[in-house]
Amino acid sequence: MEPELLSVGRESVVWREGDFILKSYAPEQHHYFSDSYKAVFGDEADFQQSPTQRTPTRLLRESYFRRESRLLEALSKINPRRVPGFIQAYQDSLTIKTEYFPGRTFAEVISAK
Repeated sequence: MEPELLSVGRESVVWREGDFILKSYAPEQHHYFSDSYKAVFGDEADFQQSPTQRTPTRLLRESYFRRESRLLEALSKINPRRVPGFIQAYQDSLTIKTEYFPGRTFAEVISAK
């Protein structure tokens, strides 16, 4: 099944695969999005002085990943009817996997008048 791209931003990409939503804070690592992501935002490797160096952008995205995955995991235990069910956080690819949550997104709720 081809992923359904839901949003693309400088720090992350969100897509749906069947009954799951995935959000990656390292979109350049996912073969579905890497070429198009790099075409828009560039290749972070261009800013590295060595292959093992983590750029400020990478460090920031790692921080976002840790915060969001911990928050989603905690909230899904407290009130599972209000947030998507947390499934797993993949540290190697900075990807969070949750259950598909039908309804308005957090951004839609916040921006509603």
